[in-house]
Amino acid sequence: ADGVFIVPENSMAAVREAKKNGYVGIECDVRYTKDKKMVVLHDSRLNRTVRKASDYSKLDKPVKLADLTFEELRRDYVLESENPEFRIPVPTLEEILLECKRCGMVPMLHSSVEESYRMAQEMFGDKWICFTRDFEKVLKVREFSDCMILYSINAGTGQETVEKLKQLGGKCGVSTMKYRLYTKEFCKTLTDAGYEVQASIFPVEEEIKALKNGITYILTDHRLFTRKELRRAR
Repeated sequence: ADGVFIVPENSMAAVREAKKNGYVGIECDVRYTKDKKMVVLHDSRLNRTVRKASDYSKLDKPVKLADLTFEELRRDYVLESENPEFRIPVPTLEEILLECKRCGMVPMLHSSVEESYRMAQEMFGDKWICFTRDFEKVLKVREFSDCMILYSINAGTGQETVEKLKQLGGKCGVSTMKYRLYTKEFCKTLTDAGYEVQASIFPVEEEIKALKNGITYILTDHRLFTRKELRRAR
């Protein structure tokens, strides 16, 4: 909260915390290091969530993940946390997926790294979620996986979106951060056609509105709603 990290995002501790609080899955933001090692980090730069390993000081200049080898990343930097126990190196995708498997959590890969899809499929079968705005990539995923695919959109009518999703086949739907897109009509058009509708990090009041309008998935930074609150929202 307020820029203070206790349990770092995209960490094994975050997987455990999400499980403890009743969530069924967790988003994993996949990126490559300079030497093409898959790690889990939300931003292209380290500065917001990472500190120097030597003295836990803040980074005094922009540091791009793509400029660092895996060895440099793991040796010189740690995740920021108020709890020293969680000040560990940025995790690999494999480490996060293993923790998801151990905790019984569904990994949702927010990724355009094709290699990451293969790893998730090998470890989880079809029980993972592919989440990306790259339509060509999700078409390739569908060639070898029947996982849930959530295609990220920013615009379009409900019917236009349905026609797009028909190209994917299988279990799929859409996700957006543009909360004004999710009108009752839009949500009904997609759910009536058998597709999922995910709200992606909406303000709390917009999450409530989206639930009333008929979304089926919710990706949130907020605490999980109680069953009573969900019934009231609907």
